[in-house]
Amino acid sequence: MLIAAGLAVAPRFAERVDGRASDGPFCADAVVDVEGNTYRGLEFGGMCWLDANLRTLTFRDGTSIDGASHFDRENHGVLYRFDHVVHPAGLCPKAWHVPSDAEFMRLETAVGMRVSQAEATGWRGDSGISRVLKAYDTAYGWTPEERARVNASGFSFTPSGAELNGRISGENRFGDLWTSTEFDPNRAWYRSVFWLSVTSPFRGDVEKVRRDAVAKEWAFSVRCVRALAQ
Repeated sequence: MLIAAGLAVAPRFAERVDGRASDGPFCADAVVDVEGNTYRGLEFGGMCWLDANLRTLTFRDGTSIDGASHFDRENHGVLYRFDHVVHPAGLCPKAWHVPSDAEFMRLETAVGMRVSQAEATGWRGDSGISRVLKAYDTAYGWTPEERARVNASGFSFTPSGAELNGRISGENRFGDLWTSTEFDPNRAWYRSVFWLSVTSPFRGDVEKVRRDAVAKEWAFSVRCVRALAQ
């Protein structure tokens, strides 16, 4: 129990709040990858984005993707290294591609991030910007209005974790997405959000979206995108 003004006060416990999945309108229906996994497309900033992380373990030309990994393929998709992202065999379904850093900025500004924030590095955005992208979030006594913001965009970002040197970490706590844009020969741009657990101390970063460059050896999730007119 906590003591405030001489009174016993019950602590607030964490509570999972599931956002509502998008019910459209969709910019693409029944998008199918080379293995037969299906997705739908959602419009953000004049681009059509898949509504879930890519789940294929096969390149578009039918060859196997060596070194890809996952801990829950159906719900979180597959973790890919940067060399998979830029492989000429093609990672995304036909006519789709891994989004560039600039295309991610268009998505972020479409869901409410200011342009000056989108162009910055590190943890960016006003309070709650990551909440509108997450499939679910962890509430601590939220108002109905705060709860309604969870996955308001329909993007359904999930904590799919990351892999390095054969070890998956951060599953159910972090979600990382590759861009297709190199930062330098050894690093590339990515996006990250994280989820609080019941035992985690509150950090303001949990409400924001990270933009940074990271070693290409990491394996992250991938979302595919295409121009809306296609």
